[in-house]
Amino acid sequence: MSNLLTLITTSEKRKQLLFLLSKGPQEWDEIKTQMDVSASGMLPQIRILNDEGLITKEGKEYLLTDLGQLIVDLLEPLDKTLKVIEQQKKFWQ
Repeated sequence: MSNLLTLITTSEKRKQLLFLLSKGPQEWDEIKTQMDVSASGMLPQIRILNDEGLITKEGKEYLLTDLGQLIVDLLEPLDKTLKVIEQQKKFWQ
C-alpha cells in the first residue's frame, strides 16, 4: 500500500477531516465542533495532512489543496463501498 494511502486510512480523524473539508473551507472552531475533537487530538493530524500537501490554511480557514480534493474524490466511493461490505460481510463472503 502506498505511503499516502496508509497515511490517510490509518487515522479516522485524518480521513474524516478530508471528507469534511471536501464540503468547503472550515474554520478551526467549526472543525472542532463538527468532528467533536480537541485541539490536542486534531492539531497533529492537521499538521500531517498539511505537510503532505493535502490541506492548507488560508487566513482562518482550512481547505483542501487540489491534490487533497483529488484524493477525496477517489477515496469517498471506496470508503462507502468498504462500509457496505463490512455491514454485509457474510453475504459478500
